[in-house]
Amino acid sequence: MKKLILIMISIMTLLAGCSSSDSRSAVEVGGKLTVYTSMYPMNFLVSEIGGDMVSLKSVVPQGTDPHDYEPSMKTIADIEKADLFIYNGAGLEPWAEKVSSEIGDGKAMEASSYVELIDMDESHEEEEDNHEDEQGHGSKDPHIWLSIRNMDKIANEVKEKLSELDPENSERYRENYESLSAKFSELDNRYMDELKNRTSNTILVSHSAFGYLARDYEIEQLSVAGVSPSSEPSPRTLSRLIDASKEKNLKYIYFETLASPKSAEMISKEAELEPSVLNTVEGLTEENLARGDNYITLMEENLENIKKELLK
Repeated sequence: MKKLILIMISIMTLLAGCSSSDSRSAVEVGGKLTVYTSMYPMNFLVSEIGGDMVSLKSVVPQGTDPHDYEPSMKTIADIEKADLFIYNGAGLEPWAEKVSSEIGDGKAMEASSYVELIDMDESHEEEEDNHEDEQGHGSKDPHIWLSIRNMDKIANEVKEKLSELDPENSERYRENYESLSAKFSELDNRYMDELKNRTSNTILVSHSAFGYLARDYEIEQLSVAGVSPSSEPSPRTLSRLIDASKEKNLKYIYFETLASPKSAEMISKEAELEPSVLNTVEGLTEENLARGDNYITLMEENLENIKKELLK
C-alpha cells in the first residue's frame, strides 16, 4: 500500500506540473500564504508565528498516529499547490519525504534538518531492527518536537521561511516568533528549575518517544517498546524492564494517549507500578480541543507528571 502511495505521488506531481497555468504564490496574487504541515507540532509553530497572515492546514487528522498515516491522493495534490509544506522528517513520514523531493526544496521544509538528531534508544536496538522496514524509521529518533529547545530552533526557521515568502509581513512574523520563543524559554527554565532537586533520575515509558526530553534534562528513559507504538518488545526485554523497575524503585509507568500499550499494562501489573501519562504531543484529541490545550499546556502537564516519579 505504501509503495502504491509513493507511485501515485509521482503521478500526481507530474499531472500538477503539466496542468498548472499560474505558478505565482498566493501572496503574489493578493492572498494569504497557504501552508500545509504534516503533524500537530509543526502546525502549532506556524499557527503561532503566521497567525492570521497564513492559511494553515494540517495533513494528519486530529487524534491520528502520524507513524501510520497515509494521505489521500487529493491531499497530496493540495499539498503540491501550497506555498509551503513543513514536515517533521527523520524517517517519521516516508510519504512526506517523497512529496518534498517532488515539489522541491523551495516549497518544502524538513524540520529535523535544523536540529541535532540523536540515536534511537540502544536498549531497543533489536526490536527496532525488526520493525524498521515496516515503520520507515532509520537509526535516528524522529521525536524532535519533544525537546522544547528543538522547537525553538525550528520556530526560528519557520519565521525565516515565512518572511522569505511574504517579506511585507516579515516584521510581524519576527514579533510573533519572539513572543513564542519567550514562552519556550520560560517552559524550558521551569523544567530545569523544578527538576533540579530530584531524588530519582529514571522514568519508565510505554513508547520510547522521550529521548530528546531526557537528553535536555539528563533523565534516563526506560521504554517498553521501540520508537513505534505498535511494536511489541521481546519476552527478554519485558523481563529486563520489570527487573529494572524494581531495582530502581520506580513507582510509575507512563502511558501515552495515541497508542494501545498492552505490554506496558503487563509490566504495570507485574511490577506493581501506578499508571500515569506522558503525552507525546503528536496530535490533539477531542478532549484536548475542548479544554483549549496546545503544545505549551501539554508539555506543562508532562512536567507535572514527570515530577511525580523524579521528586517522590
